[in-house]
Amino acid sequence: MSENKILYVEGETKDFDTDHENIRVKIEVLNEDVARVFLVDKNDIPIDDLENVVFMNVATKNKVSTVLVENRKSYLINSYELSVDGRRIFKLNQQKEQSSVEISLARYFQKK
Repeated sequence: MSENKILYVEGETKDFDTDHENIRVKIEVLNEDVARVFLVDKNDIPIDDLENVVFMNVATKNKVSTVLVENRKSYLINSYELSVDGRRIFKLNQQKEQSSVEISLARYFQKK
């Protein structure tokens, strides 16, 4: 299984090879918390037959359903695992920048 970490930078698109048959994962970052994920083949043609594909939320272990975005079956995710025919082939963990987490915590703990 291919395991990857990604820092979400709004507007960036990342491309990962899963080493599974003809499946590549494209990740389009929408904001610092959510990305749009879709599958393509080696020729960059969208894979829309997702009957045997399962995306699982890493944190909750719940299945993530597809949504139609720009006429393409996509997944809106943060950290997830991808399985095909019951075999885990790809895992992505969102990596937050330490400085942004510290700033958010500092704001939360400010005295009034």
